[in-house]
Amino acid sequence: MRFSNIIYIYIYIYIYLKDLLSTRIYIPYINTQHNSNSQTINKTSNQSINHISKQDSKVTLSHDKDNKNNQDNPNNLPIIPIMHCFDSNYCLPASVSFYSMLEYASKDYFYKLYVIHSGDISKDIQDKLAKSIESFPNAKLEFIDKSGIFDESWEKMYNKAHFSKDVFYKICTPSIFPEYDKIIITDVDVVWRGDISREFYLLDKDEDYYIGGYNAPLLKQDCPLTKFMDYYDFAWNKEERQRLFNIGGGLIVCNLKKLREDNIEKRFFEFLESNLYRLVQAEQDVLNYVCYPKIKILSKNGMVSTYFWDMFDSKEKLDNATWNRQDIEYALNNPIQIHYAGPHVKPWKDFDTLKGELWFESLAKTNYLKQWLDSTYKEFNHYKTFYEENKDNEIYPRFKKLIYLGFIFELAKRKGIIKIRLLNIKLYLDFSGVMSVFK
Repeated sequence: MRFSNIIYIYIYIYIYLKDLLSTRIYIPYINTQHNSNSQTINKTSNQSINHISKQDSKVTLSHDKDNKNNQDNPNNLPIIPIMHCFDSNYCLPASVSFYSMLEYASKDYFYKLYVIHSGDISKDIQDKLAKSIESFPNAKLEFIDKSGIFDESWEKMYNKAHFSKDVFYKICTPSIFPEYDKIIITDVDVVWRGDISREFYLLDKDEDYYIGGYNAPLLKQDCPLTKFMDYYDFAWNKEERQRLFNIGGGLIVCNLKKLREDNIEKRFFEFLESNLYRLVQAEQDVLNYVCYPKIKILSKNGMVSTYFWDMFDSKEKLDNATWNRQDIEYALNNPIQIHYAGPHVKPWKDFDTLKGELWFESLAKTNYLKQWLDSTYKEFNHYKTFYEENKDNEIYPRFKKLIYLGFIFELAKRKGIIKIRLLNIKLYLDFSGVMSVFK
């Protein structure tokens, strides 16, 4: 059977299989809680703050709270605002994040999803992303163009890593959203497996916290994450490091009311401009340092990162952690959000990513599935040539992407199925079986 035919069988099956079987899954995140005292902020950019407040935003949908929200939310449900910030490279994973979030979210609320961007997300892409959630009547997606705010700062920043300048829009939320007292901020390299509304109400606007978020258990000895934390030793002293290791930046609840009352956005900008040369995790460092100690840990299972599967893969490790075993197991078995944290663990780039099958389950329900299949198919001629030239190389079985071919092949043979547990087959395929696709 030709590979192109298999691809189209695959698409055909999924057009009629909207009701994919959901699976319960497990996982956790990073960063420890510490103590420290006051910070010293260098005087800088009042101009930056003024620029944010005065700049005219190019908004795709109206911000008119009374009129527009009533149209979008005819049942007058309580509104939960959720902000995202990404560039055009993350539109496909954003579709998975949006869909899986709303699929698991309580129907008792109306979800206003916002994307703050730097002008590179075209109207066509905006419309496609909006269409991806149109099956959820209790949600609306809005795009706000804030291009230009961080161009100069981004050029000066030393450690850009795999981030984009769009992540810094997280520090602008008090001025971008004056109509809200609280807002959720989330990354889009995630898949949701639980109800986001619970997290929103774990922080109250009248509490004395600026932000709420999630830390994680670490191994007491031989923890692989301590090597990553060593990067901070070069540029931050001990007291400063204690302020930085509190919560992860991938999922945050912001107390906008409190942030505005204490003029914290101005301090965000001042700290950013004074420390561009030594930031390690971009906006996460800014949020942790400036908001400390008014940071609330929200729950054990709100955000869990895939690498914790590896970290706690034995009873011995579970009993050698900074959390008790029951809390770790609860987080692993009941995650609200799974975060594919890090540059090399993105399921849309690597089919063999840990817990990637859950991400693909949600992708299969979005209007981005065909685009992903088409882009993937273009690569396979190269992979087949690579196999022919390297089939005797002992390291070749590590060439993970070809495993996906075996899954499609098996899926095509099972034409009579009604529900598919997406990618469960691919996880256990023998490598030699994969190559049968090419025969």
